[in-house]
Amino acid sequence: MNNATYQFANDDDVPMFWDAIYHTLPKPLTLYVVQRFGDNPYGGTNIANVFSHQPQHFSSQQYPHQSQQFASQQFPQTHQPTFPEQPQDDFQRGDGGANLPDLNETPPDNESLDWEAQVKNDVDVAAEILGIPLNDDDDDDDDADVTNDEEDGIRNEFWGMPDPLPCPPLDVKPRTNLSYQPTSHVKLFQTFDSKKDLRLAVGLKCVHENFQVKVKKSDKERYEAVCVNDGCEWRLMAAVVEKGHAMLQVRRFHDVHTCSRTQIQANNRNATPQVLGHILKEELRDCRRIYRPHDIINDIGQRMNIGISYNQAWRGKMHALNLLRGSPESSFAQLPVYFHNLKKHNPGTVAEIALDPTGRFDMLFLALGCSIRSFREGLRPLLIMDGAHLKGDYVGSMFLAVGMDANNQICPIAMGVGKSESGQAWTWFLRRLRGCIGEPVNLTFVTDRAPAIELAIRMVFPNAHHGLCARHLVVNLRLTSKRDKTRKWMFWEACKAYKVSDFQATMDVMRHSLPDAAAYLEEVGYTRWARSLFPGLRYSSMTSNSAESINSITRFARYLPITMLVEFYRSTLQDWYFKRGIIAGKEQHLLTLWAQAKIEKRIRKSSNWRVYGISETEFEVHEGYKNAKVDLRERTCTCMQWQISGIPCGHLIAAVRTLNHTDCYQWASSYFTSDAYRRTWGYQVNPLPSPSEYELPLERMKVFPPSKEHRNSGRPRDRDRIPSRDEEPIVKRCSRCKQRGHFRGDCPEPMPAPSSLPGSSSRRNRSQNHSTHENENEEGDVYGTYNLAD
Repeated sequence: MNNATYQFANDDDVPMFWDAIYHTLPKPLTLYVVQRFGDNPYGGTNIANVFSHQPQHFSSQQYPHQSQQFASQQFPQTHQPTFPEQPQDDFQRGDGGANLPDLNETPPDNESLDWEAQVKNDVDVAAEILGIPLNDDDDDDDDADVTNDEEDGIRNEFWGMPDPLPCPPLDVKPRTNLSYQPTSHVKLFQTFDSKKDLRLAVGLKCVHENFQVKVKKSDKERYEAVCVNDGCEWRLMAAVVEKGHAMLQVRRFHDVHTCSRTQIQANNRNATPQVLGHILKEELRDCRRIYRPHDIINDIGQRMNIGISYNQAWRGKMHALNLLRGSPESSFAQLPVYFHNLKKHNPGTVAEIALDPTGRFDMLFLALGCSIRSFREGLRPLLIMDGAHLKGDYVGSMFLAVGMDANNQICPIAMGVGKSESGQAWTWFLRRLRGCIGEPVNLTFVTDRAPAIELAIRMVFPNAHHGLCARHLVVNLRLTSKRDKTRKWMFWEACKAYKVSDFQATMDVMRHSLPDAAAYLEEVGYTRWARSLFPGLRYSSMTSNSAESINSITRFARYLPITMLVEFYRSTLQDWYFKRGIIAGKEQHLLTLWAQAKIEKRIRKSSNWRVYGISETEFEVHEGYKNAKVDLRERTCTCMQWQISGIPCGHLIAAVRTLNHTDCYQWASSYFTSDAYRRTWGYQVNPLPSPSEYELPLERMKVFPPSKEHRNSGRPRDRDRIPSRDEEPIVKRCSRCKQRGHFRGDCPEPMPAPSSLPGSSSRRNRSQNHSTHENENEEGDVYGTYNLAD
């Protein structure tokens, strides 16, 4: 009968073998390990004979160390004799086999067969689970193999290792699509309206999938493109659907790249302005956004994983703007149709276009009907005007005229566009403005010191008053030094003084401290900038900052084509009339919030002033060391603040307080009431339909763009403010040589020598200077000179 044998590499493998069998089999298993006497119990490889017919002297170990009861439960038919006493060296571990059955005792025949079959079955199951091969050879062969292995000293530590896995196949990842949107721009048998559309689709595919192509052949009937890398199988061929037609169809398209992936290109050649324009147009819808080429390069690199040059980014941005806004030439041609629909949807609107003798665009004027009615019904007779430069392809100037409402807020009245801020352009603009608002009594203009504006006002509005912007004047004073800047308050105090005596006192101080500035202001004329000497009413508007604010709002809109610029102006007024109309409708007081704040401040200031009565309508008010006389019947005060500003002064408030008046709103001008505020913003600006729904006029004017003037080479400057026409330029002056025309860093004169060397005494310097003068007198002067200081 064959016996099942297993060879262990080490004694420590036996518990591991048992632990694996015990946790794997569904029922417990008892493992008996035997070792021949005379062998080294701590080393070498041993043969475990689970059963043998020839009884020999063995020592037995049971794994794990369990009680005799466990063994009896596994083999109930087997009696449990006592093991004979064995030497301690015969045992490797455990309790010495005191409770193990004696394998030397021959069991009965029937019981022996059952016991052998059960043990052999358990060993076979465990070996099959663990993948351990069993040796079914005869005992003689096993003993011979063991003897040979032990004699040769060979130890196979890798016996029982599973076979290695087969080599996995080569798995190379295909090209991944790095785009942020689908790339199905070109398909087989797809048709395109023109070759331009086909090239755009191919370019978008190249940019989205990060590869490059080149045109192999292109003519009127065929378009063929291949990969830029030689040897690549990617190719596309399209042909016209029918001769004489521009529609093309993709006939052949092999969309598989076989080129190397290690090639590098600096900039993607297929990122043309047309391709980049379609990608960037959504980013440029907001005209207020500053989207520079460097930002475009970074965004395209992050979104598309491609590189583009600065020139590609700039041209792509320009093409995107053309897609959104249209070309400047088409914008001029669309202007008459736009004005026709603007007049239709906004009654009372005045819009005119002037052409030059060649039929090209020259001037433009626009005043919405709501703005005209607001000025006539609710605004003070005050107009603040200024111009701003256009920054598009066709340079020019934008003219603005704004008013101030009852809440001291800006209300645009009219706008215009011309080639330059010339006298002729301003005259044409003001004539159209006079046709809208007429000639109100005591009309006042506030502008900068441009001679063109002054000439136009004298010609068109001869009875109006013209005041200069105080801010432009203080810039022309050239108070650049630190000492002069600290004395700038003198100008503003003289400018804002209400009484002539206060103005004269301040100018006397200014003539002593800043003689050059005082002389310049006298040359300009006191009546043009001083509030106390102004012949009309400026209503506290001493600067043209209101018009400058509109210029700031249109800073980015002035890059747009002319039709979009006018539409931006209309949409801005639509938003203002809507929001301020709601605010005006909620006003509950008789005066506006701005007028109430002014009066409240003057009430607190005049709370401790003393009032002395003169008559029923005349009072004398003492303001510390100053006195003022108030006449309620004539509505005057000697401080002149009430008459000039239109808001009650502190002297008037102190006088009416003695009459037990609870409110002083009746003494304020009607231009600051809530009714005037509601009349100003009580209108609406209607939007226009889409351009496809415009109504075409019966007689359509043809407007061609103006001729482009020669512009300087290089990148155009982008400065926020361009000096006015009459603004004096800054004069360069060197602090070293005191000459004009350059600064100290560019001075051509040599550095002056120091008057004395370090460590030298003053007596030595005087002796050197004395000898030098004597030599010069001997050589250049016949009679000689004497230094009286010596």
